[in-house]
Amino acid sequence: IIVEIDECYLVKRKYHRGRLVNEIWILGAYDIDNKIGFVVPVERRDSTTLLSFILRFVRPGSIIVTDCWAGYDTLGLYGYHHFRVNHSTNFVAPDSGYTTNHIESCWQKLKQYHKNRYGTHRSKLYGHLGVYMWRQRFKKSFKHFLMHIKEIYSLNN
Repeated sequence: IIVEIDECYLVKRKYHRGRLVNEIWILGAYDIDNKIGFVVPVERRDSTTLLSFILRFVRPGSIIVTDCWAGYDTLGLYGYHHFRVNHSTNFVAPDSGYTTNHIESCWQKLKQYHKNRYGTHRSKLYGHLGVYMWRQRFKKSFKHFLMHIKEIYSLNN
């Protein structure tokens, strides 16, 4: 399994200028083989916090592709095959050919989704991220929507 991992932040600028307010860090991972991913808000952008989510969601032995942020340096110690893309010099790792293009594309889509809702209040963020992930996986399929409702709310008494 090849998984691209990155973090970004969603922000809302007050009146579209000046300092950033409501900064929210998001960790994302995208499995390029199965074409699925996840995004999750994190309280802090530090190696301990990010590593706990990676250990929870990414299977050991997976190939993980990240940028060169030092917070990812210990991934190899946990059974992952870690490859880095140095964005300051190139967008494709010259030694492996790996990129972070898929997760970067996810960020663009997530930021547009977030922007279309005029930002998201922190109390509703998990719900909005859940809807975003569901729509990325199933598009706007009404059939999948009904199937998932059926799974959650059984009609059998």
